[in-house]
Amino acid sequence: YFGVANTEHVRQTLIRCAELGQGPALLIGNAGTGKSLMCQLLANHFRDRFQVVVLGNVRASNRRELLQAILFELNLPYREMNEGELQLSLIEFLQMGKAGLILIVDEAHLLSLRLLEELRVISNLVDQGQPQIRLILSGGMAIEEKLTHPKLESFQQRIAARCYLQPFNR
Repeated sequence: YFGVANTEHVRQTLIRCAELGQGPALLIGNAGTGKSLMCQLLANHFRDRFQVVVLGNVRASNRRELLQAILFELNLPYREMNEGELQLSLIEFLQMGKAGLILIVDEAHLLSLRLLEELRVISNLVDQGQPQIRLILSGGMAIEEKLTHPKLESFQQRIAARCYLQPFNR
Protein backbone atom coordinates (compact mmCIF):
# COMPACT_ATOMS: atom_id res chain seq x y z
CA TYR A 1 0.00 0.00 0.00
CA PHE A 2 1.30 3.42 -0.95
CA GLY A 3 -0.78 6.13 0.69
CA VAL A 4 -0.70 9.02 -1.75
CA ALA A 5 -2.95 11.96 -0.87
CA ASN A 6 -6.10 10.83 -2.70
CA THR A 7 -5.79 7.18 -1.66
CA GLU A 8 -5.14 7.99 1.99
CA HIS A 9 -8.03 10.46 2.04
CA VAL A 10 -10.33 7.72 0.64
CA ARG A 11 -9.12 5.24 3.28
CA GLN A 12 -9.65 7.69 6.14
CA THR A 13 -13.11 8.69 4.87
CA LEU A 14 -14.25 5.07 4.63
CA ILE A 15 -12.88 4.27 8.08
CA ARG A 16 -14.63 7.28 9.63
CA CYS A 17 -17.91 6.49 7.88
CA ALA A 18 -17.92 2.89 9.11
CA GLU A 19 -16.72 3.67 12.64
CA LEU A 20 -19.41 6.28 13.14
CA GLY A 21 -22.11 4.13 11.52
CA GLN A 22 -23.12 6.98 9.24
CA GLY A 23 -24.56 4.75 6.52
CA PRO A 24 -23.39 2.79 3.50
CA ALA A 25 -20.21 3.97 1.82
CA LEU A 26 -19.13 3.60 -1.80
CA LEU A 27 -15.61 3.00 -3.04
CA ILE A 28 -15.51 3.69 -6.77
CA GLY A 29 -12.70 3.37 -9.25
CA ASN A 30 -11.67 2.01 -12.60
CA ALA A 31 -9.95 -1.35 -12.96
CA GLY A 32 -6.46 -1.35 -11.50
CA THR A 33 -6.86 1.62 -9.16
CA GLY A 34 -6.60 -0.48 -5.99
CA LYS A 35 -10.20 -1.12 -4.91
CA SER A 36 -9.54 -4.72 -3.81
CA LEU A 37 -6.39 -3.69 -1.94
CA MET A 38 -8.37 -0.95 -0.19
CA CYS A 39 -11.03 -3.50 0.80
CA GLN A 40 -8.34 -5.67 2.41
CA LEU A 41 -6.79 -2.69 4.18
CA LEU A 42 -10.18 -1.74 5.59
CA ALA A 43 -10.87 -5.32 6.69
CA ASN A 44 -7.53 -5.48 8.51
CA HIS A 45 -8.17 -2.12 10.16
CA PHE A 46 -11.52 -3.18 11.62
CA ARG A 47 -10.80 -6.80 12.68
CA ASP A 48 -9.98 -5.89 16.29
CA ARG A 49 -13.27 -4.11 16.98
CA PHE A 50 -15.80 -5.57 14.56
CA GLN A 51 -16.66 -8.82 12.91
CA VAL A 52 -15.54 -8.37 9.29
CA VAL A 53 -16.85 -10.04 6.15
CA VAL A 54 -15.34 -9.35 2.75
CA LEU A 55 -17.39 -10.65 -0.15
CA GLY A 56 -15.33 -10.59 -3.31
CA ASN A 57 -16.79 -11.51 -6.67
CA VAL A 58 -20.10 -12.59 -5.15
CA ARG A 59 -21.97 -14.71 -7.65
CA ALA A 60 -25.21 -14.63 -5.68
CA SER A 61 -28.31 -14.45 -7.82
CA ASN A 62 -30.88 -14.18 -5.04
CA ARG A 63 -31.35 -13.17 -1.42
CA ARG A 64 -30.82 -16.69 -0.10
CA GLU A 65 -27.45 -17.05 -1.82
CA LEU A 66 -26.34 -13.64 -0.54
CA LEU A 67 -27.23 -14.55 3.05
CA GLN A 68 -25.49 -17.92 2.60
CA ALA A 69 -22.32 -16.17 1.40
CA ILE A 70 -22.32 -13.91 4.45
CA LEU A 71 -22.91 -16.78 6.87
CA PHE A 72 -20.22 -18.86 5.14
CA GLU A 73 -17.69 -16.06 5.65
CA LEU A 74 -18.71 -15.94 9.33
CA ASN A 75 -18.14 -19.72 9.64
CA LEU A 76 -21.79 -20.24 10.53
CA PRO A 77 -24.12 -22.97 9.23
CA TYR A 78 -25.71 -21.96 5.93
CA ARG A 79 -26.80 -25.16 4.18
CA GLU A 80 -30.32 -26.54 4.00
CA MET A 81 -31.86 -23.43 5.52
CA ASN A 82 -34.59 -21.28 4.03
CA GLU A 83 -34.29 -17.48 3.70
CA GLY A 84 -36.04 -16.81 6.99
CA GLU A 85 -33.76 -19.18 8.88
CA LEU A 86 -30.68 -17.66 7.24
CA GLN A 87 -31.77 -14.16 8.20
CA LEU A 88 -32.57 -15.20 11.78
CA SER A 89 -29.17 -16.88 12.03
CA LEU A 90 -27.47 -13.66 10.97
CA ILE A 91 -29.53 -11.56 13.41
CA GLU A 92 -28.78 -13.99 16.25
CA PHE A 93 -25.07 -13.82 15.44
CA LEU A 94 -25.14 -10.02 15.44
CA GLN A 95 -26.84 -9.91 18.84
CA MET A 96 -24.14 -12.11 20.37
CA GLY A 97 -21.10 -10.68 18.61
CA LYS A 98 -18.78 -7.72 18.88
CA ALA A 99 -19.88 -4.16 18.16
CA GLY A 100 -21.40 -5.22 14.86
CA LEU A 101 -20.37 -6.36 11.44
CA ILE A 102 -18.40 -4.57 8.76
CA LEU A 103 -19.66 -5.95 5.45
CA ILE A 104 -17.37 -5.10 2.54
CA VAL A 105 -18.64 -6.08 -0.89
CA ASP A 106 -15.96 -5.96 -3.59
CA GLU A 107 -17.09 -5.92 -7.23
CA ALA A 108 -20.51 -4.70 -6.06
CA HIS A 109 -21.27 -3.40 -9.56
CA LEU A 110 -21.86 -7.04 -10.55
CA LEU A 111 -24.80 -7.40 -8.14
CA SER A 112 -28.36 -7.16 -9.37
CA LEU A 113 -30.67 -4.32 -8.33
CA ARG A 114 -32.58 -6.77 -6.15
CA LEU A 115 -29.42 -7.79 -4.24
CA LEU A 116 -28.31 -4.19 -3.81
CA GLU A 117 -31.72 -3.48 -2.29
CA GLU A 118 -31.31 -6.52 -0.03
CA LEU A 119 -27.99 -5.13 1.20
CA ARG A 120 -29.77 -1.89 2.04
CA VAL A 121 -32.41 -3.79 3.97
CA ILE A 122 -29.98 -5.82 6.06
CA SER A 123 -27.91 -2.70 6.74
CA ASN A 124 -31.04 -1.31 8.47
CA LEU A 125 -30.56 -3.64 11.46
CA VAL A 126 -30.06 -1.39 14.49
CA ASP A 127 -29.41 -2.14 18.16
CA GLN A 128 -29.45 0.65 20.77
CA GLY A 129 -29.19 3.28 18.06
CA GLN A 130 -26.13 1.71 16.42
CA PRO A 131 -26.18 -0.07 13.07
CA GLN A 132 -25.41 -3.75 13.37
CA ILE A 133 -24.11 -3.97 9.81
CA ARG A 134 -21.88 -1.26 8.40
CA LEU A 135 -21.76 -1.56 4.64
CA ILE A 136 -18.97 -0.64 2.24
CA LEU A 137 -19.58 -1.28 -1.46
CA SER A 138 -16.63 -1.31 -3.82
CA GLY A 139 -16.98 -1.32 -7.58
CA GLY A 140 -16.41 0.22 -10.94
CA MET A 141 -18.21 3.26 -12.24
CA ALA A 142 -21.20 1.04 -13.15
CA ILE A 143 -22.19 0.93 -9.46
CA GLU A 144 -23.12 4.60 -9.56
CA GLU A 145 -25.27 4.07 -12.61
CA LYS A 146 -27.07 1.16 -10.92
CA LEU A 147 -27.75 3.22 -7.83
CA THR A 148 -29.55 5.87 -9.89
CA HIS A 149 -32.27 3.33 -10.73
CA PRO A 150 -35.66 4.37 -9.26
CA LYS A 151 -35.91 1.06 -7.35
CA LEU A 152 -32.80 2.04 -5.39
CA GLU A 153 -33.83 5.60 -4.56
CA SER A 154 -33.96 4.94 -0.82
CA PHE A 155 -30.50 3.33 -0.99
CA GLN A 156 -29.15 6.31 -2.91
CA GLN A 157 -30.44 8.67 -0.21
CA ARG A 158 -28.73 6.73 2.59
CA ILE A 159 -25.22 6.71 1.12
CA ALA A 160 -22.98 8.52 3.57
CA ALA A 161 -19.78 8.67 1.53
CA ARG A 162 -18.73 8.33 -2.10
CA CYS A 163 -15.01 7.86 -2.50
CA TYR A 164 -13.23 7.77 -5.83
CA LEU A 165 -9.86 6.13 -6.33
CA GLN A 166 -7.74 7.81 -8.97
CA PRO A 167 -4.95 6.15 -10.93
CA PHE A 168 -1.41 7.17 -10.01
CA ASN A 169 0.22 9.82 -12.11
CA ARG A 170 3.92 9.84 -12.81
